[in-house]
Amino acid sequence: MTARMTIYDIARLAGVSKSTVSRVLTNSSRVDKETVKRVRQVMEEHNYIPSLHASSLKGKNQFIGIVVPRLNWSMMPDIFLGVSDIIDESPYEVVLFTESNAPDYQEVIERLQVNRLVAGLLVVPNTPIPDDMVKLPQKGIPVVLMNLLGFPSLLPRVSSDNAGGVREAVRYLISLGHTRIAYIHGGSEFPCSQERYEGYCAALREANIEVTDTFYFPGSFDYIDGTHAIEAIVQMPVESRPTALFASNDIEAYGALKRAEELQLHIPEDLALIGFDDIPPSIYTRPALTTVKQPFQELGQCATDLLLSLLDPERPFPDRWHQQAVRIQPEPSSSMSLNIMDLRLPTPLVIRESAGNKIPSKSSNSPATLG
Repeated sequence: MTARMTIYDIARLAGVSKSTVSRVLTNSSRVDKETVKRVRQVMEEHNYIPSLHASSLKGKNQFIGIVVPRLNWSMMPDIFLGVSDIIDESPYEVVLFTESNAPDYQEVIERLQVNRLVAGLLVVPNTPIPDDMVKLPQKGIPVVLMNLLGFPSLLPRVSSDNAGGVREAVRYLISLGHTRIAYIHGGSEFPCSQERYEGYCAALREANIEVTDTFYFPGSFDYIDGTHAIEAIVQMPVESRPTALFASNDIEAYGALKRAEELQLHIPEDLALIGFDDIPPSIYTRPALTTVKQPFQELGQCATDLLLSLLDPERPFPDRWHQQAVRIQPEPSSSMSLNIMDLRLPTPLVIRESAGNKIPSKSSNSPATLG
């Protein structure tokens, strides 16, 4: 079966941009007659049928806004790729807003309300959601959160299964024979951090392993947190120190790897290690990092699909997200339910080298100590 032609395919075959095809579909006067003729000829040759929504955009805003706190977050390229996967098949273009100096997004919100710059908004929040943003849908600008940090909100949001991912990772460590499993917390101000810790505790309790403060290390998702955890571990008696360590993100795990190497604590022989995120450098560490994968590209895709369905009631929210999600609340039975949807995507464990193999019944740690 031949795949359905998209607006992106028409643009490529006609040798024009996607926005030019969108202008042809909306009979814009901004496209010269020869280009219009060429684009329409390609459409006819390939039996292209534009969506009802595309043809209804004449005179309306054709931009989707993406608001991010900063561009140097390591997951941003995958998120942008996911957004573009869906936007490329729509009549919309993307405009980017960054608010590294104004984390409450107030400046962006004011510009959006005054100038009507976008038809809808995708947001990656790094602070609790401000009331003015929650009110944007009431003013005709639907908002969908790519809620990586897990902030509660009444806005529709897509996030990762934080607790489930950590629970499966700790179960895996237990299956390898570990019972003394330490944990580095993330930032206490971020709900996702608490969700991950709850997953850790749940896995231990279901295996009848005590959750102890001795093996808990505070953190803030920083490299130094992993350094401090390793320094604390090597000060413990060899016979009672942890044999495994879970870090709340890959950055903490990198700090642990580096400090362990400096103190001659061998990973995974002396200490198994698992991170969370699966950002690109994790495959290149020594040893390669076993980690819980956040589906950043899929988050971008799903959030964009959700926003486009809010913008166009005739565009159904794709069934594939029903099938992939570990949780959808409420079930998307109507456009009304889309307005308050909380959807969690699965977070699989990526097994590499740092978790090691099954350990003997009586593990023996290296006698590394902090001098």
